[in-house]
Amino acid sequence: MVADRTPTAAQPVPAAEPEVAPWVAPALLLSILMLGFDLVALIPLGEWMAEYGIGLVCTAYLLHVLASTALAVWTVIRLPLLHLDTDHGSGERFEN
Repeated sequence: MVADRTPTAAQPVPAAEPEVAPWVAPALLLSILMLGFDLVALIPLGEWMAEYGIGLVCTAYLLHVLASTALAVWTVIRLPLLHLDTDHGSGERFEN
């Protein structure tokens, strides 16, 4: 018996779910801990400014806050929190 070899319409392949790297969750936890440290460091900040100088302490503190925030944003971007349906992006209304 000979099989029918006529081409058929290709079935659409569903989009694969993006894989999350294994380091994303620990990096997010680290950034949250760093931001918590930034909040706690506000308590002795004035004393540190008096001892070591305003410029040095403010520069170090702001760099740490910037690094903590950048790490948090960088890891949150990599989390698949929201799955966008791009098939209906032409302005069509969904009808249920």
